[in-house]
Amino acid sequence: MDAGDAESVQPVFFTAQHVVRQMTDKTYTVTLTEAHMRVISTATEVLARLGIGQIKDAIDWLPLRSPFADGLHEDCRAIESILSKYNKMGVNGYNSSLGIANSETSESAKIAWEIYQTFRHRLSWEIAIEEGIISDLNSPRDWTKMMGVNFDEPMKITYAPLPLIDVGHGATFQACNELTAALGWPNGISAGPMTWAELLAYVAQKRVQMMGDK
Repeated sequence: MDAGDAESVQPVFFTAQHVVRQMTDKTYTVTLTEAHMRVISTATEVLARLGIGQIKDAIDWLPLRSPFADGLHEDCRAIESILSKYNKMGVNGYNSSLGIANSETSESAKIAWEIYQTFRHRLSWEIAIEEGIISDLNSPRDWTKMMGVNFDEPMKITYAPLPLIDVGHGATFQACNELTAALGWPNGISAGPMTWAELLAYVAQKRVQMMGDK
């Protein structure tokens, strides 16, 4: 097998510059914790920034001994300068990049940016609720305390729909009632929506009560 053959059998889904087949309209439902949301938000931001040539954002996630090591900044600039020879429009990611809406930016990078914006927006608004800045997600934006771009509505760039985010408390509440009914507690639960940790604590408490009634 020569070098050309080796390249031809590379898994096509590893290439970032093109999609190998037409995407379908089917959707998926995935359950994520807040930690998952934050990791995916970071990962999609890094992918999007790589797609416009901003290499340093990926380097920052290397297992560096120290982000302030002597010479690291200069070496990063050198790496960016070297790769600029191969990047579209000669961007180096330091003082030049493609821009996310640029026609030369891959569709994957653009979709990654849309995912990042959507997750960033939701997480930021939920923090604002927790801090008492707003009462709920339908509240008007308090511009005196929500100035950052992370509170902006996600910007649509591609044909793909933006991700839809729902909080799973409603499903947890239903699961609580189904579980308590299965355990012989026909009245279900009297509390509002619960996390799974709260559900387990509730079940343990009910079990102690039942044992005490015998």
